[in-house]
Amino acid sequence: HHNIHDNRLKTTGSRPSIACNNKSWSPPPRDCLKLNVDAHLSDGGHWGLGMVLRREDGRCVGAATKIHKGSDDVCMAEVMGLSQALQIVQNLQLKQVIIEMDAALVVRAVQNNV
Repeated sequence: HHNIHDNRLKTTGSRPSIACNNKSWSPPPRDCLKLNVDAHLSDGGHWGLGMVLRREDGRCVGAATKIHKGSDDVCMAEVMGLSQALQIVQNLQLKQVIIEMDAALVVRAVQNNV
């Protein structure tokens, strides 16, 4: 399910295609990538992970999704999303990547080296 690759999005105009409804995304610094990660819990203990890797101009470098069977623990799903993101960064040998997620508890734990 991993479709991370270094292709550019096809555009219809002279400017890259960037989602207009993405009001809260902020670009990474120049020469850096940003990997946004999120997990979604659904019924029956299944959860989906989604990731989007973008350049500073908002162009998508790649995306990945994965479905896991697990518990109904939201925090565990977010941790698994972060773990998958770190594996992708390592496997692709990416050097300057910011990982961004909305799971405040997980973010605080990482920031505090818990």
